[in-house]
Amino acid sequence: MCVMKQLFFTLVVTMIGFSSCGLDSNSGNNDSNLRFTPEHFRIPLPTGIYVPKGLHQMNMKEMIQAKEKTDFKFDMPIKDFNGNLITQDSVMKSIKPYFIQLYSNDSGRIVEGVAFFITRDFQKAIVEWK
Repeated sequence: MCVMKQLFFTLVVTMIGFSSCGLDSNSGNNDSNLRFTPEHFRIPLPTGIYVPKGLHQMNMKEMIQAKEKTDFKFDMPIKDFNGNLITQDSVMKSIKPYFIQLYSNDSGRIVEGVAFFITRDFQKAIVEWK
């Protein structure tokens, strides 16, 4: 049940982020489309979090597209906030809500995840994310 709460929370955070970026289709101004670059969908990471060197931080759009693929498997190594290898079980059994930032290699294959607890600062950053 805890996993379902965490997945629901992640979905809610994602939807809040996307809903705050809505386009006004009645404006007739195509310049607003320039606002939505891959950089726009980058997740605001907490200060001091471990970031793997040589890998691409996947943005929210890329992670959603990867998950929607029918062959997606969550089998990559997961590291904690400090870069220590942790088990998928330990993340899934956590009672605190968490987020897993995915990283891909040059060929686009997801090769690592970094799990961190969702703090009030992270929630605020997601809500203010525009």
